[in-house]
Amino acid sequence: MPYLRDYKFPIAMKKKISIVQLVLKTIVTNLICLSIYFTSSATDYYFHPVMGNDSATGKSHKNAFQSLAKIKELNLKGGDRVLLAGGTVFNETLDLSNKSGNYDNPIVISTYHLHSDELAVIDAKGYQYGILIENSSFIHIQNLKISASGLGSKAHEGKMRVGVMLRATGANYSKGIALDNLKISDIFSKTKVLNVVQKK
Repeated sequence: MPYLRDYKFPIAMKKKISIVQLVLKTIVTNLICLSIYFTSSATDYYFHPVMGNDSATGKSHKNAFQSLAKIKELNLKGGDRVLLAGGTVFNETLDLSNKSGNYDNPIVISTYHLHSDELAVIDAKGYQYGILIENSSFIHIQNLKISASGLGSKAHEGKMRVGVMLRATGANYSKGIALDNLKISDIFSKTKVLNVVQKK
Protein backbone atom coordinates (compact mmCIF):
# COMPACT_ATOMS: atom_id res chain seq x y z
CA MET A 1 0.00 0.00 0.00
CA PRO A 2 1.57 3.33 -1.05
CA TYR A 3 2.33 5.92 1.63
CA LEU A 4 0.51 9.24 1.55
CA ARG A 5 3.80 11.00 0.89
CA ASP A 6 4.16 9.01 -2.33
CA TYR A 7 0.75 10.10 -3.57
CA LYS A 8 0.84 12.69 -6.35
CA PHE A 9 -1.81 15.31 -5.66
CA PRO A 10 -3.49 17.03 -8.62
CA ILE A 11 -2.18 20.53 -9.34
CA ALA A 12 -5.46 22.17 -8.19
CA MET A 13 -5.30 20.26 -4.90
CA LYS A 14 -1.68 21.31 -4.39
CA LYS A 15 -2.66 24.97 -4.80
CA LYS A 16 -5.43 24.62 -2.21
CA ILE A 17 -3.05 22.95 0.22
CA SER A 18 -0.51 25.74 -0.30
CA ILE A 19 -3.15 28.40 0.36
CA VAL A 20 -4.28 26.66 3.55
CA GLN A 21 -0.67 26.38 4.73
CA LEU A 22 -0.11 30.06 4.01
CA VAL A 23 -3.25 31.05 5.94
CA LEU A 24 -2.23 28.90 8.92
CA LYS A 25 1.28 30.37 8.93
CA THR A 26 -0.20 33.88 8.85
CA ILE A 27 -2.52 33.14 11.77
CA VAL A 28 0.29 31.63 13.85
CA THR A 29 2.58 34.58 13.08
CA ASN A 30 -0.11 37.08 14.09
CA LEU A 31 -0.79 35.24 17.35
CA ILE A 32 2.93 35.26 18.20
CA CYS A 33 3.16 38.97 17.43
CA LEU A 34 0.13 39.71 19.60
CA SER A 35 1.58 37.68 22.47
CA ILE A 36 4.92 39.53 22.21
CA TYR A 37 3.09 42.87 22.04
CA PHE A 38 0.99 42.30 25.17
CA THR A 39 3.97 40.95 27.08
CA SER A 40 6.27 43.81 26.12
CA SER A 41 3.62 46.47 26.81
CA ALA A 42 3.07 45.31 30.42
CA THR A 43 4.48 47.61 33.10
CA ASP A 44 6.02 46.97 36.52
CA TYR A 45 5.23 49.62 39.16
CA TYR A 46 7.48 49.77 42.23
CA PHE A 47 6.50 51.05 45.69
CA HIS A 48 8.68 51.90 48.68
CA PRO A 49 7.11 53.56 51.78
CA VAL A 50 10.31 55.39 52.77
CA MET A 51 12.49 55.85 49.69
CA GLY A 52 9.60 56.29 47.24
CA ASN A 53 8.09 59.48 45.83
CA ASP A 54 4.59 59.77 44.38
CA SER A 55 5.89 62.30 41.85
CA ALA A 56 8.29 59.72 40.40
CA THR A 57 7.56 57.40 37.46
CA GLY A 58 7.26 54.29 39.61
CA LYS A 59 8.75 52.20 36.82
CA SER A 60 11.96 51.15 38.59
CA HIS A 61 13.02 50.58 42.19
CA LYS A 62 15.11 53.76 41.97
CA ASN A 63 12.02 55.73 40.95
CA ALA A 64 9.47 53.99 43.12
CA PHE A 65 6.15 55.44 44.23
CA GLN A 66 5.67 55.92 47.96
CA SER A 67 1.97 55.63 48.75
CA LEU A 68 -0.33 52.74 47.85
CA ALA A 69 -3.01 55.37 47.28
CA LYS A 70 -1.17 56.10 44.02
CA ILE A 71 -2.57 52.85 42.63
CA LYS A 72 -5.97 54.51 42.20
CA GLU A 73 -4.42 56.82 39.60
CA LEU A 74 -2.77 54.04 37.59
CA ASN A 75 -4.48 52.67 34.51
CA LEU A 76 -3.53 49.08 35.28
CA LYS A 77 -3.97 46.55 32.49
CA GLY A 78 -3.36 42.86 31.90
CA GLY A 79 0.22 41.82 32.63
CA ASP A 80 1.03 44.84 34.81
CA ARG A 81 2.62 44.20 38.19
CA VAL A 82 2.44 46.26 41.37
CA LEU A 83 5.55 45.45 43.41
CA LEU A 84 6.00 46.39 47.07
CA ALA A 85 9.48 46.59 48.60
CA GLY A 86 10.32 43.56 50.72
CA GLY A 87 11.06 44.15 54.39
CA THR A 88 9.11 47.44 54.48
CA VAL A 89 5.79 48.37 56.08
CA PHE A 90 2.99 50.28 54.35
CA ASN A 91 0.74 51.85 57.00
CA GLU A 92 -2.30 52.12 54.80
CA THR A 93 -4.77 50.08 52.77
CA LEU A 94 -4.41 48.82 49.19
CA ASP A 95 -7.48 49.66 47.09
CA LEU A 96 -8.00 47.72 43.86
CA SER A 97 -11.36 49.07 42.73
CA ASN A 98 -12.32 48.84 39.05
CA LYS A 99 -9.01 47.28 38.01
CA SER A 100 -9.01 44.27 35.69
CA GLY A 101 -6.47 42.19 33.84
CA ASN A 102 -7.45 39.30 31.59
CA TYR A 103 -7.40 35.50 31.69
CA ASP A 104 -3.93 35.12 30.14
CA ASN A 105 -2.41 38.23 31.70
CA PRO A 106 -3.72 39.04 35.17
CA ILE A 107 -2.67 42.08 37.17
CA VAL A 108 -0.16 40.90 39.79
CA ILE A 109 0.37 42.42 43.25
CA SER A 110 3.49 41.07 44.97
CA THR A 111 6.75 41.74 46.85
CA TYR A 112 10.02 42.62 45.17
CA HIS A 113 13.30 41.87 46.92
CA LEU A 114 16.07 44.44 46.83
CA HIS A 115 17.77 44.78 50.23
CA SER A 116 15.67 42.21 52.09
CA ASP A 117 14.32 38.70 51.60
CA GLU A 118 11.33 39.52 53.83
CA LEU A 119 7.83 40.03 52.48
CA ALA A 120 6.35 43.51 52.19
CA VAL A 121 3.85 44.29 54.98
CA ILE A 122 0.53 46.11 54.72
CA ASP A 123 -0.39 47.34 58.21
CA ALA A 124 -3.97 48.57 57.97
CA LYS A 125 -4.45 49.90 61.49
CA GLY A 126 -7.71 51.84 61.62
CA TYR A 127 -8.80 50.75 58.14
CA GLN A 128 -11.63 48.37 57.37
CA TYR A 129 -9.46 46.14 55.20
CA GLY A 130 -5.85 45.49 54.31
CA ILE A 131 -6.66 44.97 50.64
CA LEU A 132 -9.92 45.79 48.85
CA ILE A 133 -10.79 44.13 45.54
CA GLU A 134 -14.00 45.72 44.29
CA ASN A 135 -15.63 45.29 40.86
CA SER A 136 -12.34 43.93 39.57
CA SER A 137 -11.29 40.73 37.77
CA PHE A 138 -8.21 38.67 36.94
CA ILE A 139 -6.04 39.91 39.78
CA HIS A 140 -3.39 37.77 41.48
CA ILE A 141 -2.21 38.85 44.93
CA GLN A 142 0.78 36.99 46.32
CA ASN A 143 3.76 37.08 48.68
CA LEU A 144 2.57 39.73 51.15
CA LYS A 145 1.98 40.10 54.90
CA ILE A 146 -1.20 41.79 56.10
CA SER A 147 -2.01 42.88 59.64
CA ALA A 148 -4.33 45.40 61.26
CA SER A 149 -3.86 45.28 65.01
CA GLY A 150 -5.21 48.33 66.85
CA LEU A 151 -6.65 51.64 65.70
CA GLY A 152 -3.47 53.38 64.63
CA SER A 153 -3.61 57.15 64.33
CA LYS A 154 -7.18 57.28 62.98
CA ALA A 155 -10.65 56.20 64.00
CA HIS A 156 -11.67 52.71 62.96
CA GLU A 157 -13.60 52.55 59.67
CA GLY A 158 -16.75 50.44 59.38
CA LYS A 159 -18.07 47.74 61.69
CA MET A 160 -15.60 44.99 60.85
CA ARG A 161 -11.94 44.41 60.04
CA VAL A 162 -10.76 42.05 57.28
CA GLY A 163 -7.42 41.19 55.71
CA VAL A 164 -8.66 40.95 52.12
CA MET A 165 -12.13 42.07 51.07
CA LEU A 166 -13.60 40.92 47.75
CA ARG A 167 -16.90 42.44 46.71
CA ALA A 168 -18.99 43.45 43.71
CA THR A 169 -21.61 46.18 43.71
CA GLY A 170 -24.76 46.57 41.64
CA ALA A 171 -24.60 44.68 38.35
CA ASN A 172 -20.81 44.38 38.54
CA TYR A 173 -18.96 41.13 39.21
CA SER A 174 -15.49 39.83 40.03
CA LYS A 175 -13.77 36.73 38.65
CA GLY A 176 -10.28 35.31 38.18
CA ILE A 177 -9.07 36.40 41.63
CA ALA A 178 -6.12 34.41 43.04
CA LEU A 179 -4.57 34.74 46.52
CA ASP A 180 -1.26 32.99 47.10
CA ASN A 181 1.21 32.99 50.01
CA LEU A 182 -0.51 35.74 51.98
CA LYS A 183 0.42 35.81 55.67
CA ILE A 184 -2.56 37.43 57.41
CA SER A 185 -2.55 37.94 61.18
CA ASP A 186 -3.84 40.17 64.01
CA ILE A 187 -6.86 41.49 62.15
CA PHE A 188 -8.67 43.18 65.05
CA SER A 189 -8.84 46.36 67.11
CA LYS A 190 -6.97 45.94 70.40
CA THR A 191 -8.16 49.28 71.75
CA LYS A 192 -11.85 48.50 71.29
CA VAL A 193 -11.49 45.05 72.84
CA LEU A 194 -9.79 46.55 75.92
CA ASN A 195 -12.54 49.15 76.27
CA VAL A 196 -15.21 46.46 76.23
CA VAL A 197 -13.36 44.52 78.93
CA GLN A 198 -13.01 47.60 81.12
CA LYS A 199 -16.75 48.37 80.91
CA LYS A 200 -17.53 44.93 82.31
